[in-house]
Amino acid sequence: MRRRKDFDSVYKSGKTLNTALFRIKTSSNTVGVVRFGVVMPNKLIKGAVQRNRKKRQVRTVLEHLVPLINGEYDIIVLGQTACVDATYNDIQEDIETGLSKIGFLQ
Repeated sequence: MRRRKDFDSVYKSGKTLNTALFRIKTSSNTVGVVRFGVVMPNKLIKGAVQRNRKKRQVRTVLEHLVPLINGEYDIIVLGQTACVDATYNDIQEDIETGLSKIGFLQ
């Protein structure tokens, strides 16, 4: 997802799940594919290099999980304070657990 209106529609009508590291917002879409967006607030991670590294790590995890998700969904992953010091394995485990709780993964 890249457009502001796509993000806004998920924020308004989506379901929210809080995990240890992230807040995951989901909504169904009519596009026909699973789309995702990653948000790491400047307030959370000040340095652009560190912030973009976290976003890349989350994107990589989601890219591996998208083929396992059946349906048409928009997924937004928002960073929480605890994700700043999390390793890649922590991020992967947390997102997999969150998507399983929502019912996207078996």
